[in-house]
Amino acid sequence: MVPMGASNNQQAVLLATLLLAPFLAHAASDQYPVFSEIGLLSQAFEEQQQLLNDADVFQGFASRDLLQGGNTGTYPPTYPSPSPAPPATPCEICTACVTKIREGFTMKEDFANKTDAVNKWNTYCGGLGDYSDANCEEAANKISISEDVAKRPAALCRLVGDCGFGDANGCDFEDGTIGFCTTTGADTGAIVGRTNFTEGLDSTTPTSGDCLTSSNCNATSFCDFSMDYGSIPACDTETGLDTTRAKGMCLDKCELPAIQAEKERVALLFSSEDVCDNNDNANNCTTGFQCGAALTACRTDLECKVNTTTNEPELTSNSCAGMCFRVSLELDSAKFSDDADAIMVGLNELASTFNVPCQSIFNSTTSEMLGSGATCSVTEEDRKTLVISLTGDATVNVADVLTLRSDQGVLEGYTNPEEKFTGSATVATCGSSCTPPTARLFGPATIRKPCIIANGYKTNFIDSSNSFSASGRGLKKRTWGHSTACTTPPQELLDEITRANDESLEVLELNNSTLSAIGDTSDVTYCITLEVESFLGVTSNTVEHRFTIQTATSATPSVNVLLPTSTLISSGLTLSASVDTSSVCDGNEVAQYKWDCEDPCPLLSGSQFSRSIVRDISFSDLNLAGVGAGAKYTFQLTVSLVKTNSDGSTSEREADPVKQEVEFVGDPLVARFTQDSAAGNYLRGGDTASVTFDASASSDPSDPENNVQPMRFTFSCQRPDGISNCFDSIDGVYNGVIDGAMWTLDLNKFVSDNDGDADTFILRVEVAKGSQAGSDFRTARATRTISLIPAGSQVPVRARVDQLCGDVCPAASISSEPLSFSVAIENSVAIGAEGGSVDQAEYSWYINDELVADSHLLGDSASANSASITLKPLVPEYEEETILPRSGDLAVNCTVTIPKSDTEGSFSGSAVTPVNLEGAPICVRSDGKCINVVPDTNQTFPDITFRVQARAFSGANALNYEFGFVQDGETQVARVADSSPSADLDVQGGPGSYKVYVVAIDSRNGGRSARATIDIFLESAGTAQQVEDAAEQGAQELDFQVLVNTGSNAAVQAGMKKANAFKNAKRNAGNSNSGRRLLAEPATEARTTEGLKATLNTLTSNRVSDALGALSSIFETTPSNVTQAELLAKIVRDAMAILDSKEARGVGTNDVRLALGRLGVATDLLSEQCTGDCLENSNGDNYRDHWEIAMMVESTLASAWEVLRRTAAAGVTTQAVSPAIAQAVSRNTIKATSTAVVAFNVENGNDQKARARFANDESAKAFVDYCGKSTSPCYEQGILALYLSYVTNPAIYTNATKDVPDIVGSHSDPASVQPAAISGVMEVQFDFKQEDGDSVCTSDECPMVLEIPINTDSQSMLDGKKAACVRLTGNADNNGFIAEVVEADKDVDSSSTSVQCTVSKLGQYILLSYTPAPAPPPPPGSEEPSPSPSPPDQIIDPPTNTVPPPPPLLTPIPDNQIDEECTGNPNKAITMTVVFDLDRDDLNETNIQDLRDRLTMNIGGLLGLSDGLNCNVTLNFVPSASGRRLLDSTWNVAADLGESTPARVVRKSRRVVDKAIEENGGSFQEKLIGDFVAEGGNLTVREEQTSVTSDPDEFDGCSTGNPDRQISATITMDLGSLLDGKSNEQIAALEVEAASQMEDKLDGISNYEAVVGDCPVLFSFGNTTSTGRRSLLNSDDNKLTVTTDDDANGGAVRSFYNSIGDVDYGTLRLDGNDITVSGVVFDALSDALSSASTLVVTSSAMILTVSWFSFWHKNSKSPKTTQLGAVGGQEWRNGI
Repeated sequence: MVPMGASNNQQAVLLATLLLAPFLAHAASDQYPVFSEIGLLSQAFEEQQQLLNDADVFQGFASRDLLQGGNTGTYPPTYPSPSPAPPATPCEICTACVTKIREGFTMKEDFANKTDAVNKWNTYCGGLGDYSDANCEEAANKISISEDVAKRPAALCRLVGDCGFGDANGCDFEDGTIGFCTTTGADTGAIVGRTNFTEGLDSTTPTSGDCLTSSNCNATSFCDFSMDYGSIPACDTETGLDTTRAKGMCLDKCELPAIQAEKERVALLFSSEDVCDNNDNANNCTTGFQCGAALTACRTDLECKVNTTTNEPELTSNSCAGMCFRVSLELDSAKFSDDADAIMVGLNELASTFNVPCQSIFNSTTSEMLGSGATCSVTEEDRKTLVISLTGDATVNVADVLTLRSDQGVLEGYTNPEEKFTGSATVATCGSSCTPPTARLFGPATIRKPCIIANGYKTNFIDSSNSFSASGRGLKKRTWGHSTACTTPPQELLDEITRANDESLEVLELNNSTLSAIGDTSDVTYCITLEVESFLGVTSNTVEHRFTIQTATSATPSVNVLLPTSTLISSGLTLSASVDTSSVCDGNEVAQYKWDCEDPCPLLSGSQFSRSIVRDISFSDLNLAGVGAGAKYTFQLTVSLVKTNSDGSTSEREADPVKQEVEFVGDPLVARFTQDSAAGNYLRGGDTASVTFDASASSDPSDPENNVQPMRFTFSCQRPDGISNCFDSIDGVYNGVIDGAMWTLDLNKFVSDNDGDADTFILRVEVAKGSQAGSDFRTARATRTISLIPAGSQVPVRARVDQLCGDVCPAASISSEPLSFSVAIENSVAIGAEGGSVDQAEYSWYINDELVADSHLLGDSASANSASITLKPLVPEYEEETILPRSGDLAVNCTVTIPKSDTEGSFSGSAVTPVNLEGAPICVRSDGKCINVVPDTNQTFPDITFRVQARAFSGANALNYEFGFVQDGETQVARVADSSPSADLDVQGGPGSYKVYVVAIDSRNGGRSARATIDIFLESAGTAQQVEDAAEQGAQELDFQVLVNTGSNAAVQAGMKKANAFKNAKRNAGNSNSGRRLLAEPATEARTTEGLKATLNTLTSNRVSDALGALSSIFETTPSNVTQAELLAKIVRDAMAILDSKEARGVGTNDVRLALGRLGVATDLLSEQCTGDCLENSNGDNYRDHWEIAMMVESTLASAWEVLRRTAAAGVTTQAVSPAIAQAVSRNTIKATSTAVVAFNVENGNDQKARARFANDESAKAFVDYCGKSTSPCYEQGILALYLSYVTNPAIYTNATKDVPDIVGSHSDPASVQPAAISGVMEVQFDFKQEDGDSVCTSDECPMVLEIPINTDSQSMLDGKKAACVRLTGNADNNGFIAEVVEADKDVDSSSTSVQCTVSKLGQYILLSYTPAPAPPPPPGSEEPSPSPSPPDQIIDPPTNTVPPPPPLLTPIPDNQIDEECTGNPNKAITMTVVFDLDRDDLNETNIQDLRDRLTMNIGGLLGLSDGLNCNVTLNFVPSASGRRLLDSTWNVAADLGESTPARVVRKSRRVVDKAIEENGGSFQEKLIGDFVAEGGNLTVREEQTSVTSDPDEFDGCSTGNPDRQISATITMDLGSLLDGKSNEQIAALEVEAASQMEDKLDGISNYEAVVGDCPVLFSFGNTTSTGRRSLLNSDDNKLTVTTDDDANGGAVRSFYNSIGDVDYGTLRLDGNDITVSGVVFDALSDALSSASTLVVTSSAMILTVSWFSFWHKNSKSPKTTQLGAVGGQEWRNGI
């Protein structure tokens, strides 16, 4: 539809820009059944939505509703369809899916096993084409866990996204509703499996059978879960997935865990040797002990029996008179553990448990030896051993003495905690049980002779840096050698071995000199050996690496296998290797790879050769194969080379496999109580009678839904002393009610010490999976602490402390990252009722009893007296300020004090939460040099590759390594983290000095080491010209086809970096050469384009590693043209979409920051240079308008926000900033939303001054109210993420904004200076929505202050102006943005740098400057102005906006105008010759009528009319020579567009349909007639024979035969080689396109309609007189002819003639080339028109402005204006 009031000019411009590429690129959507039935997509803006949804064109587009009327909230938001036809309801979508999958899969297929079911599902789902690969894969994962899922159609529909439980709830379906667990998909169908866990019990004797709860057992038994008794699967009726629940066993109540724990405690503490008479006259304790008063809990001879009357257990025991206490608590011994990663210190008495940094208990000398990360602990399992866990920086050795601090208060007696341990112990060796270190070598198994002998060998390395000691400490010695089992090395290789030993090298270098010497004899194998020694002097086994020098006839690609030694099962395993690109010689050689798993191994059976060097083993693959925790398998890679010979034949060579072992490790379990579990202080006898502890928040990252293994829960209670009883029941025995993960306890059962103080209890859950005796056993613990206040006391504050992690907190937190905590007051209402001023609460935080100060917190103004805090991490920047230890257990406590409002005094209470802390990896070299470059830090251009090594890092788990460059203090990732400790880095900026870095990353917890850096230098090749020549030569030798043929995406991406390096080096050299202008050379530009194409293709793998690699490969890419910009933008967009869709949580801001900058550069170039049908290419992209560029930016920003949100710590602003695009995210607790601020630096306009910009939320009400609901997505999280983005260039938004210039009502100077954007676009968002999907700010406003930086230095746009804060929202009706002023009258001048805008909605904002209204004029005089004579018969449209209107649709004609409109005027018709194929027979009349109706609808649909054409299509049969109307049937089709449609619009519509025929790639059949079934058979379109008549032979009412009424011009332009090799037909097509573009340039002339009307603008290329051949260069007879309407009067024609000369004809875009129009000379106007009517303008002050603009999808240009000034009575003759 066209907006009300739209002129015919607007309609013309709208139709002229129908979105051709989108509606040609996509088939009909099942979402719109009306249009699907006729084989159409709907109208044009629906096609635009299809474009935005298309994964190929806009992958990862997650911010669509940013553009829809202000619904701007979380990602991915909804995008309401603008289709006039109502979209299918969720019920319709769901039921249609269930029917489809049931009939096509679940009831059609039989499955032999899970593997068979998965394979058949993958084939079926992939073949449908309806669902994403991710959705299909998700369903396959669930089938791999439970085969039953493959028989549940509704469950599969939920997994592919068509049936959510909320969507399907209540849907009528087959006499019932949707049933997720049934065979039919209806709840009335048969259940697949079971839906009730109890149905899986096989117990018939409840005294000893299996159970789920104690209610399944008899009265004297309980349900025990302390052992693995198996599990029961059942279908979840809300998901259709099987969940498993642990089975228990009914045991006698005397076997209760609490009773067993009590028996163990009595045996441990109160044996006959531990008790005494406590008689002053006798000491019956052994030597070194003293008899003293017994503990209250002391008892002996403990017995249990079940009372048959009460059915409860009863304990009997004897009391203790006294106990024997050791007189002196001391260290007994110290010994290295077998792995030497710990020291086991024997204690002479039982100790209390703890886990603290060792500095807390040992003196400074000992602490220094133990290292910065050493932790000391005593566990419940062994209270007589102090375990010192060491990290790699420990220096302690055998015979060193460990001495306790004299003032230590942590290591204390268990039964007598007032006594502290003292003394020292000497460290002993682990002796014969010491674990030897592990020697490892990796390097190429084959080395190929150089493809070009003169180029020499590429340097190869045999690397030992993966060798390690289990201690985590550095190796003492490496011994290199060679094996006599292989060929004796020549002297050159022996010399290298000697050098490696003498210099203690980690890498054996095989350079050209060495390889040339040993390569004289080919196909000979050499064996390099290595032996390593640990710091304890223990030696490893000798390992061997074999490599062979290959001849050309035996060569295969050289590879290095890159596998981790272990991997988490949930992560799957990526099998990968690096390949030496020089070992593939040319484009005729193709590398192939096959990964296998050595028997016995259940993986990769039947593996085949592939072109890719990478193969993924997914989590579902491991499930299918039954791979469990602890499994170890050896993987091997076989490489072959396929060569295409000169005669076309192929030959293949295969190398011996390369092998490596990998261990599969189970993910650590996470034990966690829900937030509403009991915590804090309770008043005895108060309102709370019972408390519940819910551990259902516990999780298994490798089995989140517990489908594979059930999770078992065991609960217990403990007093702080670890000895006293918790419950005051029958002799201390009480078990409460346990139901799965829930434990409910009666508060009256808790014991009271009756000392007047609060009694504290620690409630604990232990979660477990697997069998205790098996390798798959895993366990974790969580605790909650409650305190009971004596009855009659003042109401205590009951609080809860939560750690804020955004998502689920991991099992261990990292000390190198900020830690955030918040406290919630649980009984604030009760405190308020008692007179407490809750809003004045004060907070004191403690970490392990140390008070947290303001200086410990992140943020310059952060206060520790706050409900939420964020602690500074343990990093060098805050090393002196942080309160965090490197590792150990933290007790995070908050004391809350609430003053009374009307009296003195206060309410108080405290809460605590435990945190397990792990340290990040550290460099353990004494000199700190954990990075090295081999062979040298200096190289000469064009040799730009440096091999960088990480060495001597140590961490708690296996390490990965990230490499890159440091520029201006910021890191630029060059190689994303993987397990290889070395990387080849390419210097991309040309000769100069660079700083490279490495960071070690813990593969489990993600902790990052401090970066180690080293300086390198790339020396110049000589003069600037020599550098340019070297760069060009390097580019010429770079062959992307060879890189693609290696099968390695990493190799392709490395080639992209080399292309950047050569291009940048040449550009820098040229720019520095005394201003000499550098001309683009073909090789560097060609390689850049080729590299971008190849890099883009690497993203088809959909791997996170390839996405990160692609981003890092384009950080230094500078596009020179639209093609490169388009490719660069798509790489960033697609890579970000992969990171978003894969939830790449390990990705940080450094990985996306520079990529956003490249996107900004590409966007700016596209915005500047894309005009017309810009860059319609084989990639399926079309960057022809600002709207699409804006969408591209929105898509990538949305993906980047997801990445930033996942890495942002609470209370900290995380940011990614570039000159073009900036983003930031800050996470804040709900209580802190009133001060939620995102502040970050953006580049301020041209002066590039960084200034902090921010968004500040002024009202927390909307969020506090909303997040207080248990159903809201932020309730459990308790945190708000506030995002801010800033796009420097506003043109990509404002040029697609219809009404920016005229929205400021107080703007008073519309003619000369339009309102203009003076800032970029700032956007603010939050990360959650309401239940209905709307933003939380829809009903409740969210007041926000935005400080928006000014981006212009133009004084004319600032001085004397005002600024308006404008909100942009998308408008689906016109595919543009709507602008709304939210604040105006803001003061600005040329010194202004920013404007603060107070807004109330989320969304996008810009600043507009405008001219304020002048002072009121004086009262009018008494003289009356002269009356104005009538103007001549001409039409002058009002001035058009600086930003043209968005694209149109033809206006549907009212029914009462159809007869008048449908006149059959050939000017207004699209005429096609269509050739149909009919299967068997002729078309009958019914078929013809059906076809006519369908064409009427579908041609209208192609032109954007949802209801089809208003005039019926006419069909005329064209008989063949034989007169037959069978099979090949040709018809003339005429579509009448109606009289009111301008002829130029009709002609553009013809081109739309003509292009649809020409470029549809086989889909025009669907566009034109769809699936048309005639009685004689299926009717199809023969597209190659179908054509459109561009223009009719005659134009009714036009002066085509009257040259006196035509306006003609001679056009001079440089066609270059445009017409070379083109046929006359092709040139004719170019003429049509040129005429169209010329017509567009004339369209803005105000009286165009009145003069031209329905008549054509003609254009022709001239002919040279000598040869008759069409001209190629500056032709002087290219002609433009404007044919006027017969009814146009002479004055109007003359006025048009005078205006036409002011048009800026600029360039034409023909066949992908910009053709410059260098001159347009109009012929003199015909004498018949020279005496035109006189235009008389009489007005005292009248100014007319005539402006023209290029139509909406081109770059906006400054208007050409001609002003008419007038005073009373003056005449203006001959027009303007």
